[in-house]
This record gives sequence, structure tokens and C-alpha cells, in this order.
Amino acid sequence: MRLLPLFVLVPWLGACGSDSETEAVDVGPETDPLDYTFQTGDWEVPTGDVFECFYTGAVTDKDLAVRGAIGAPASGLHHVTVYYTDQVSAPEHHPCLDAEMINWHQIAGAGGEADAAFGLPEGLAARVPAGSQLVVQVHYINTTGAPFMRNDSVTLDVIDPAKVVEYANYQATLDLDFTIPAMQSFTSRTVCTVKEDTQAVLLLGHMHEWGKHFTLERLDADGSVAEVLYDEEWDPMYSTNPPVLRYDMATPLLLHAGTKLRQTCVWDNTESEALEFPREMCLSFMHYFPDDGERLLACLPEDSDGG
Repeated sequence: MRLLPLFVLVPWLGACGSDSETEAVDVGPETDPLDYTFQTGDWEVPTGDVFECFYTGAVTDKDLAVRGAIGAPASGLHHVTVYYTDQVSAPEHHPCLDAEMINWHQIAGAGGEADAAFGLPEGLAARVPAGSQLVVQVHYINTTGAPFMRNDSVTLDVIDPAKVVEYANYQATLDLDFTIPAMQSFTSRTVCTVKEDTQAVLLLGHMHEWGKHFTLERLDADGSVAEVLYDEEWDPMYSTNPPVLRYDMATPLLLHAGTKLRQTCVWDNTESEALEFPREMCLSFMHYFPDDGERLLACLPEDSDGG
């Protein structure tokens, strides 16, 4: 087992009563030697919508540059996401709590149904500061009616900081207030405002399996459509692996401060109960540079001021 010098490593606590230890694992000679793989160890996935958070034994002893992540495919796995926090805790895992995630910063993520990576273009990376503990969040949608066991893994695509031209971060447009009535189709159309000049190199939409169509538009000052940025007839597989639009550093998607973005999500709820966030979602996700912190844009109904 190779222990990389970038980390101070402590074994994970045994998962679900297991006496096994989980540390960084050797990902093989064909993989970049800087890459780093985490495994959760065996754990039981309960039924329903499951967010499980694993505090790893990895704490960075120097800055880390990450281009993306690759997750191992698994049935029912919606996504796996890696975060960092500067509030170091004992290695363990538990159902995720909203309150604890306030102190987390997203590094990278991957869909769960296929071995896919949403990597940044060459020259860009997300920065993980020295002294950060790495946390892995695993999201399952278990519709089997019974718990099952999993041992999930995710690999961070780590690069030499000397190869980083600029550090990047993410901007998300969030629609959180929709309610999709049971057994009905429903459309939510919201508007949000870009707060700072943004040079985006990656753009994707996100909905879950009841999604039918996702659109993101840039509006003119008079509210008319200036540009359709993202427009997709939704497929259930897109909930874990959506179409991704990519731009290079020389010609990024440029959104000036004050730009209005209109986001439209259409769903067909075939369930006997209403759907709300987070069981369904309506958001876009961008990576931008240079890094000026995480940006979360709250989208308001189109007939409001579109704050």
C-alpha cells in the first residue's frame, strides 16, 4: 500500500462493525502516481434517499491541486462528492447533516451509474489548502425495498501545483422552492443574477429522474432571451451523468456582473406524493476561474425581482 507524502494518514474507523481499516489505496501503475483513491469500506445502504458522509483519515499537509474525480459505478449510486473542511474530526461515517456541511467546500464529484469524470481543462484545478480534512459524501437512491451492502470508491485526479495556471471554483444557480404535485406535470421558471464577472469553463444542468426538460438562458436588460446557454430534453440517466458543455481558458463562457439567468425545469411526477428539493432538483453548475470562492445564486420566481 502506497502512502502519499501529501497526506497525514489515519486509518478509517471500521464501517458497520467491520474490523478492517481503510486508507489510501494503490490505484495501479497505469494511473498518475499523484492520484488518490478513497474507499468507504463495507457499509449498509438503507432504503430511500440516502446521503452518507465519510470523514476520512486524510489531512493535507500542503496545498493540493485537483482537476476532477472518477467514481466507481454502482447500481443505485446517484453521485459521490469529495469535500474538504478545516475543522478536523475523528474518522467515521454517518447520515449527512445539513448543519455540518456549512463548513465544507466542494472539491470534485462524479456520477454513480457510470465511470465518469467531470474534469477541469488543462491548466485549471481546484485548490485544497494545507490542513484540510477530506470528506466523501455518497448519495444513493435505494428503491429495492431492502437495505444492501456497498464498498464505494472515488479517485481524485491530482496534479502537480506547478502545472496550475489558475485555480477554479464553482458557481451554482439554485431553485429550492418548487413543489411538484403528485401525478402531475409541473414547470418551475426562475431568474437569478450573476454577482461578479464570471469566466466559466464547464456548464451542466441537474435534475433527477422525473425531469423532462432543462433550460438555462441569458436574458437581455429588457427580459428577452439573449442566448440559450443549455437546453436539454432530459433522460433519467442524466440525473447522474448529464450532458456537459466545456470551454477552454482562452474562450470561456463570459457572464458579466448583473447578468440575469433564467432557469426552467419541467417535470412529470409519476409518484403518489408531491416532490420537493432534494428528492428532485433544479440547478445549473459551472466551474469558473480565477477562484474567488464558492458562489451560490438563489433563483427566484420569474415574476419577482429575480434576485
